[in-house]
Amino acid sequence: MTLSHANELRFYAVIFNVKNGLEMINKDTYSKLRQHKEEHLVSIYIPTAIAGEYEKNKIKWKNAVQQAEHMLSNQNVDHRVVEEILEPAREKYDATRFWEHQSSGLAGFFGKDMNAFVNLAFRPDERVVVSDQFLTYPLLPTLLDDQRVFILALGTNLVKFYEAHPHAIFPLEIEDLVPSGLDDLERQEFKKSLQWHSSIPRQKKAQFHGQAASDEKEDVRLEQFFRFVDKGLQPIFRDEKVPLIIAGLKENQSVYRRISNYKYISDYSIDINPADADAVALHTDIQPFMEEIRQRDIKQVMDQIQFKSSRDLTFSGFNEANEALKMKNIDTLVVYDSQSTDTETEMKKNTIVHDALDQNAEIYFSNESHDDHIVGTKRFKIEEGVTG
Repeated sequence: MTLSHANELRFYAVIFNVKNGLEMINKDTYSKLRQHKEEHLVSIYIPTAIAGEYEKNKIKWKNAVQQAEHMLSNQNVDHRVVEEILEPAREKYDATRFWEHQSSGLAGFFGKDMNAFVNLAFRPDERVVVSDQFLTYPLLPTLLDDQRVFILALGTNLVKFYEAHPHAIFPLEIEDLVPSGLDDLERQEFKKSLQWHSSIPRQKKAQFHGQAASDEKEDVRLEQFFRFVDKGLQPIFRDEKVPLIIAGLKENQSVYRRISNYKYISDYSIDINPADADAVALHTDIQPFMEEIRQRDIKQVMDQIQFKSSRDLTFSGFNEANEALKMKNIDTLVVYDSQSTDTETEMKKNTIVHDALDQNAEIYFSNESHDDHIVGTKRFKIEEGVTG
């Protein structure tokens, strides 16, 4: 059972390399999609390959769009309206560059008055839904803070920074924030020294003798370099509580841990020469840590449901969930991803999830199936005879 947790949900825009052209979900896009209502809105979700097999991405998309066309036709929607709604989706059929730059999944939302493409940080189940609202609840796990991890690949002449999710990793552009390496820092300082050379009286430079002194000088320079890196990353770290995993040689990890002002450096680390680690390898290496997060969430929510079940403080199914919502009485909601192809079922889940979110419920997503689709716990017990 895999759960994603939404407690005190805070939306954020996934930071990514702007050169790759990805359109990730953010608060503004999500709010617009969630609030938009009109007839015959089409929502499409497909898993996509990040590298290679671009043709398969195109085929999956084309099949999904054709399925949406059939669903609209079966609802007796005029063929001219169908053409208008699906035109933005069809325009991607032969957009080679678009398919070469994908994440783990793709979602498309299409109506007469609004359309959007969203790259996903997870591999979604294939879904095609036509309704008077967009199907947006599957986007929520992407927006959860406790499913994010920062990775700092740190070497003497290499600094890279990533934001990772359970199913995706994105490089952050930091070239304007930190020196690229110790050599780069020394070049910058040399240029500064030239600017002041003619105006500052000559002073006797410190003298270093022997191997021990040379090693001491290198240690000082390395520490200074890491301080510059840490200072440069502060705009990213500001107001964050995201675990930071350091990838690098053990001795460099030790120095950075000692000098860093970031309070959320994880004990988990990746012992590797960062020059030998690409994004895919790093993402693979952090999976044990991500599994720790998942297992922690699983234990917490299941213990809570078990504890409250004996006190008549649980509910199961759409009807009971709606009754609890009327009383603003949902504490925890678990949404089972049953891979349903039934539009009515999906839209019921969509509405309940968002209503519970508006009531500040804790929301979890499971990849297991369940006959009732959703279960949860209540905040308080309703005495017999008391109604809303």
